[in-house]
Amino acid sequence: ALVRQAVDKYAENFRDFDLVGSDEQVNYLKNRLNLLSLKSGEHWKTTFARIINEYFKTGNAFIVKFRGGNFADTKRALYKNNPYPIGMLALISAERLEPVFNNKHRFVGWRLEEFSVN
Repeated sequence: ALVRQAVDKYAENFRDFDLVGSDEQVNYLKNRLNLLSLKSGEHWKTTFARIINEYFKTGNAFIVKFRGGNFADTKRALYKNNPYPIGMLALISAERLEPVFNNKHRFVGWRLEEFSVN
Protein backbone atom coordinates (compact mmCIF):
# COMPACT_ATOMS: atom_id res chain seq x y z
CA ALA A 1 0.00 0.00 0.00
CA LEU A 2 2.86 2.39 0.78
CA VAL A 3 4.52 1.75 -2.59
CA ARG A 4 1.22 2.32 -4.40
CA GLN A 5 0.68 5.61 -2.57
CA ALA A 6 4.21 6.73 -3.40
CA VAL A 7 3.78 5.90 -7.10
CA ASP A 8 0.41 7.66 -7.24
CA LYS A 9 1.80 10.74 -5.48
CA TYR A 10 4.85 10.86 -7.77
CA ALA A 11 2.70 10.55 -10.90
CA GLU A 12 0.33 13.21 -9.55
CA ASN A 13 3.22 15.70 -9.40
CA PHE A 14 3.58 15.43 -13.18
CA ARG A 15 -0.10 15.88 -14.10
CA ASP A 16 0.03 19.66 -14.19
CA PHE A 17 2.57 20.44 -16.89
CA ASP A 18 2.99 22.85 -19.75
CA LEU A 19 5.18 23.07 -22.82
CA VAL A 20 8.19 25.36 -22.62
CA GLY A 21 10.05 27.00 -25.51
CA SER A 22 9.70 29.83 -27.95
CA ASP A 23 6.14 31.01 -28.63
CA GLU A 24 6.35 29.76 -32.21
CA GLN A 25 7.46 26.26 -31.16
CA VAL A 26 4.93 25.96 -28.35
CA ASN A 27 2.05 27.18 -30.54
CA TYR A 28 3.00 24.72 -33.31
CA LEU A 29 3.15 21.79 -30.85
CA LYS A 30 -0.13 22.72 -29.18
CA ASN A 31 -1.90 23.06 -32.54
CA ARG A 32 -0.49 19.73 -33.70
CA LEU A 33 -1.44 18.02 -30.43
CA ASN A 34 -4.95 19.51 -30.68
CA LEU A 35 -5.29 17.90 -34.13
CA LEU A 36 -4.27 14.56 -32.62
CA SER A 37 -6.94 15.09 -29.96
CA LEU A 38 -9.63 15.53 -32.62
CA LYS A 39 -8.94 12.06 -34.01
CA SER A 40 -8.71 10.27 -30.64
CA GLY A 41 -11.51 12.16 -28.91
CA GLU A 42 -9.34 12.60 -25.81
CA HIS A 43 -7.55 15.84 -24.94
CA TRP A 44 -3.79 15.54 -25.43
CA LYS A 45 -3.08 16.55 -21.82
CA THR A 46 -5.23 13.64 -20.65
CA THR A 47 -3.36 11.27 -22.98
CA PHE A 48 0.01 12.49 -21.69
CA ALA A 49 -1.16 12.22 -18.07
CA ARG A 50 -2.21 8.60 -18.70
CA ILE A 51 1.17 7.86 -20.33
CA ILE A 52 3.05 9.39 -17.40
CA ASN A 53 0.90 7.50 -14.89
CA GLU A 54 1.44 4.19 -16.71
CA TYR A 55 5.17 4.82 -16.92
CA PHE A 56 5.47 5.43 -13.17
CA LYS A 57 3.25 2.48 -12.29
CA THR A 58 4.93 -0.13 -14.50
CA GLY A 59 8.26 1.39 -15.57
CA ASN A 60 7.15 1.35 -19.21
CA ALA A 61 4.45 2.84 -21.42
CA PHE A 62 3.53 1.44 -24.81
CA ILE A 63 2.41 4.18 -27.16
CA VAL A 64 0.96 3.35 -30.56
CA LYS A 65 1.01 5.97 -33.29
CA PHE A 66 -1.51 5.86 -36.08
CA ARG A 67 -0.43 7.56 -39.28
CA GLY A 68 -2.63 9.46 -41.71
CA GLY A 69 -5.69 11.56 -41.13
CA ASN A 70 -8.57 13.39 -42.68
CA PHE A 71 -7.50 16.86 -41.65
CA ALA A 72 -5.79 19.27 -44.01
CA ASP A 73 -2.81 19.73 -41.67
CA THR A 74 -2.18 15.98 -41.48
CA LYS A 75 -2.16 15.25 -45.20
CA ARG A 76 0.94 13.56 -46.54
CA ALA A 77 3.58 15.71 -48.13
CA LEU A 78 4.15 15.29 -51.84
CA TYR A 79 7.54 13.67 -51.26
CA LYS A 80 7.47 9.90 -51.83
CA ASN A 81 9.87 8.91 -49.05
CA ASN A 82 8.09 10.82 -46.28
CA PRO A 83 5.75 8.72 -44.13
CA TYR A 84 2.24 9.90 -43.47
CA PRO A 85 2.18 12.27 -40.48
CA ILE A 86 1.03 10.96 -37.13
CA GLY A 87 -2.75 11.24 -36.87
CA MET A 88 -3.31 9.86 -33.37
CA LEU A 89 -1.47 8.57 -30.30
CA ALA A 90 -2.91 5.81 -28.11
CA LEU A 91 -1.76 4.11 -24.94
CA ILE A 92 -1.80 0.30 -25.12
CA SER A 93 -1.82 -1.92 -22.05
CA ALA A 94 1.24 -4.17 -21.73
CA GLU A 95 -1.05 -7.17 -21.21
CA ARG A 96 -2.28 -6.79 -24.80
CA LEU A 97 1.19 -7.07 -26.31
CA GLU A 98 3.18 -10.15 -27.16
CA PRO A 99 6.83 -10.27 -28.27
CA VAL A 100 7.72 -11.10 -31.87
CA PHE A 101 10.83 -13.12 -32.65
CA ASN A 102 12.53 -13.76 -35.99
CA ASN A 103 13.52 -17.23 -37.24
CA LYS A 104 16.80 -16.95 -35.27
CA HIS A 105 14.84 -16.44 -32.02
CA ARG A 106 15.86 -12.80 -31.73
CA PHE A 107 13.42 -10.21 -30.51
CA VAL A 108 12.25 -7.90 -33.32
CA GLY A 109 9.26 -6.07 -31.84
CA TRP A 110 5.79 -6.26 -30.39
CA ARG A 111 2.42 -7.38 -31.76
CA LEU A 112 -1.05 -6.72 -30.39
CA GLU A 113 -2.42 -9.91 -28.91
CA GLU A 114 -5.51 -11.15 -30.67
CA PHE A 115 -8.49 -11.84 -28.50
CA SER A 116 -12.03 -12.95 -29.09
CA VAL A 117 -15.22 -12.38 -27.20
CA ASN A 118 -17.34 -15.48 -26.72
